[in-house]
Amino acid sequence: MKSWIERAISLLEKSLEPIPQELNQLDWKIDISQKDERFHHHISGFANTEGGGFLVFGIDRHGIVHGVNKNIIDNIIQKIGNIARDGLEPSVSIDHSLEEYRGKSVLFIYIAESRIKPVHMRGQPLEESYIRSAAQTRKIDKNELRRALISSQPIRFEEMTAYTSQSLTDILSRLDYIRVFDMLRFPVPKTDFGIAEFLISQKFLTRDNDRYNITNLGVLVSAKEIQSFLGKERKAVRVN
Repeated sequence: MKSWIERAISLLEKSLEPIPQELNQLDWKIDISQKDERFHHHISGFANTEGGGFLVFGIDRHGIVHGVNKNIIDNIIQKIGNIARDGLEPSVSIDHSLEEYRGKSVLFIYIAESRIKPVHMRGQPLEESYIRSAAQTRKIDKNELRRALISSQPIRFEEMTAYTSQSLTDILSRLDYIRVFDMLRFPVPKTDFGIAEFLISQKFLTRDNDRYNITNLGVLVSAKEIQSFLGKERKAVRVN
């Protein structure tokens, strides 16, 4: 189970009982029929909210759990992923999970809080940012914008992405991860997913929805061929 799922289900329970009402951290959706612009606003709002938040597909505006239509799940994930990656500045980290809830399938989309704030509409001024307030998504005001800028935390060099791919096999093929496990005296997991989860915990990788990213730290410590990562050729720090 992904680390954020327990929190997501707890918030969903809180939103449905005793009186159904959406929360600052959670918004129900029955499907993907809303205009793209509105999803831009929601993702911006959650990314600018402390702790991030969740879109939960398969629940109508009255809080009735219908379940998500499995024929459109891939479309939802792709659409939200495209908005998070290409429609906002800075890009937003998201993840998803399909879970059984009250006998129905519901799709959770987790929008992580952005360290760099405010997250705004790409190509537009900072004022085109949104927040969650009173369980609604609304445009940020001047005082909130000022606070967001003050709280923004720049990403350190070692945390930046050096390489990204949708193929976990491709990602792992570029890293000498066996050496990492030996160095840390940790047994190598039996599956690629297990290996990736450990490398994520060590900040060598990050995951963004359907993509895996090798960080600069991952390159400098464990790249098989550091020359294949542009700009890192002279920075190797590996110890044999």
